[in-house]
Amino acid sequence: MEYREGKGHIEAFYDPELEYREGKGHIEAFYDPELEFREGKGHVEAFYDPKLEYREGKGHIEAFYDPELKFREGKSRIEAFYDPELKFREGKGRIETFYNPNY
Repeated sequence: MEYREGKGHIEAFYDPELEYREGKGHIEAFYDPELEFREGKGHVEAFYDPKLEYREGKGHIEAFYDPELKFREGKSRIEAFYDPELKFREGKGRIETFYNPNY
C-alpha cells in the first residue's frame, strides 16, 4: 500500500491503519473509519462520503470518484483516471502515480 507521485519529490504512504502522509512532512492526511479525510495544517479539508463524492477544502477544488473508477479534480485543469490495473495518473503528464499491489 505504497503510493508515490512522480518525479520522486512527493511520496505518500497509505498504511493499514488508515493513515496517509504526503512527502516532506509538511502535509499529513488521515483517513478515518468515518470516511473523513483531512490534509495537514488545517487549511485543506476533504470529506469522502458514502455517495463517492470527494471534495477538497475552500470550495475551489472539487473531485468526484464515480463507480467507473474515474477521478477528476475541479476546474478541469487536472484529470486523473484510476484503471483496474491500479495505475493512477494526474493530468497534463506532469505527474504520474502508480499504485503497486505488492506494497
